[in-house]
Amino acid sequence: MPPPARASSDSLPNTPAANLHSSSPECVAVRRFSFYSPRFLRLLSVQATFSFGWSLYLVAPKFYSVELNATAHTLGLISAAGGFGAVVMIPVVARGIDSVGRKPFLVAGMVLLGLSSLGYVAVDDVGPLVFLVHAGTGAAFILTSNATTSLVTDVCPPRRLAHAFGVLGAANMAMNAVASWLAEHLADAGGWTSVFVLGAIAGSIGLAQAVTTPDSMVQNALVQGASHRPRLAHPNALLWRRITIPLVSTTAVGAAFVAVFSFHQPFAIELGATHVRPFFTGFAVSALIARIAFGNIGDRLGRHAVSCFFIAIYAVSAALMSFMRIEWLLGYGALFGLAHGILYPTLNALVVERVPPFARGRAITLYNGAFYVGAAAGGLAWGEVGEAFGFPAVLAGASLVSLLGGLLLLWRRR
Repeated sequence: MPPPARASSDSLPNTPAANLHSSSPECVAVRRFSFYSPRFLRLLSVQATFSFGWSLYLVAPKFYSVELNATAHTLGLISAAGGFGAVVMIPVVARGIDSVGRKPFLVAGMVLLGLSSLGYVAVDDVGPLVFLVHAGTGAAFILTSNATTSLVTDVCPPRRLAHAFGVLGAANMAMNAVASWLAEHLADAGGWTSVFVLGAIAGSIGLAQAVTTPDSMVQNALVQGASHRPRLAHPNALLWRRITIPLVSTTAVGAAFVAVFSFHQPFAIELGATHVRPFFTGFAVSALIARIAFGNIGDRLGRHAVSCFFIAIYAVSAALMSFMRIEWLLGYGALFGLAHGILYPTLNALVVERVPPFARGRAITLYNGAFYVGAAAGGLAWGEVGEAFGFPAVLAGASLVSLLGGLLLLWRRR
């Protein structure tokens, strides 16, 4: 009798062997998934707490420019440090998220957010410490976001992943608006130290939530899945061949994102703006509405097509901002928020759907890692571009890079 055939990389994600037993508690929970379930609401709460603390640093480029007198070149280096901090965490998280579990990374992310916030209190010039603490916030984001997003895949059916990722991200977007608005007000009223202390408090609250996250939310699906894994003919080919192009496009998106978020602030200040919060308000409100009202558009119309379309909107948004008028900051933020609000969870779901269930945590880590690789490389490149040619060139370059990423994704559908 010939030996049983091994699962191929092309058919594996759709084979029954790649899934948990239909009678297992985890599979039953997935079939009964609801956005109002205690499990999912708990995840939203944890995500919101972390996002509040992390989003306080969305206006950090203003702190660097105004308080530390950072040039465009220096701002690029600091921005890149956040990306590099995230990149360092990628192999650690990718190796353990599907074997060790989600909870250790969730706890570590909250701890790192709190420590980085306390480190910011001591920052008084552009020295090694500012690079270290900014790298810490990037690493904290990778740890926490991969943990929470992977937990979503444990409780959500595949056909609803893009919507579920969008709703989870909506908690993040809501905090983008609240925290950035509050941070600028606190900095004006009591100085930047009050902002950083608030970040440390948020990290402490998040740590308490992470520690009390039930292990059943983290481990059950992993333990059950481990005993039913199919034998892979070429596991590396499975994980890489089908997701390489989406990851490259994600890298381009990350580079464009850091250009818009980090460099519109000194550009607006250069044009005479005293506050940059209108952009973040427009961004967060638009992204929040997009994810709640239209978060399932990728699940309904196809994740590949929707991703390509909204990368194009990304490019248009950055191009418009290269001709910035400060009275339009709210509108710029709203358009960019619409693009990012739909694109990020949809592209994430596109990557996840191309790997087997037991590798979803790793795929999410690689996706977020690709975004931060783009952010790190982009931070370095955009700083040089801004120093040599000015901030409009940075935003125009971001538009071109995102457009190229979209064309690549459109060209290679599979």
